[in-house]
Amino acid sequence: MKKCESCGVLVEDDLDRCPLCRVKIDDGNTENEVPEPTAERRATVAGAKLWLWHVVSLLAFISSMIVVAADFAAGFNLSWSRYPVSAIVYVWAAVSAAIFLYRRPFVVLIAEAAAVIAFLFAISRMTPSTAWFSSLALPIAVIVFFVIGTVVTVCKRLALSAVPSIAVVLLGIGVKLVALEVTIGYFVDGAFGLSWSLVTFACAVSLFVTLLFVNARLGGRRREFKRIFHV
Repeated sequence: MKKCESCGVLVEDDLDRCPLCRVKIDDGNTENEVPEPTAERRATVAGAKLWLWHVVSLLAFISSMIVVAADFAAGFNLSWSRYPVSAIVYVWAAVSAAIFLYRRPFVVLIAEAAAVIAFLFAISRMTPSTAWFSSLALPIAVIVFFVIGTVVTVCKRLALSAVPSIAVVLLGIGVKLVALEVTIGYFVDGAFGLSWSLVTFACAVSLFVTLLFVNARLGGRRREFKRIFHV
């Protein structure tokens, strides 16, 4: 790997421009090359991840046992403890996916989405009097993770710098809020409708256009501004 002379970001060997500041990388400058991790270092990282997972698993197990014991001691049966135990299992699954799959963001996104959907489904099975999973929870989870996945894909595929990435994130938030209002409105009232989300979407679009305009106007003066403001 190489290091960008302008901002210090580590750059993959097959890239000729920095993904953050878009400055061209000099392939002939061997001073900024960062050595690939050795087998010993990879083994150390793997051991650290396994140790962290063991700690997280132990904490989740102890917390679950405390909750179950408290519930059982109160009435010699299990009632309310099902909800916090389900939440603890969800947190454990989400953290475990982040620990072992952090180098694969799309796989992490899929795993987190699966954990959220499984958690919401478990809660819905504990409250059978109200059927809200298939009509509300599942669509909301799909919308949120679809928007997040789209934003991540656009930013990575286009190798966007910081300002355009923020613009894309804001636009994604606006789209997500519109979709959420439509879904919630249909679940509550049985009809599609838009009100407050249009205002937030208009604000998101305005910020999106403004940030892209500012980024375009900066142009080749980024390095000058970085030196002036020490960023």
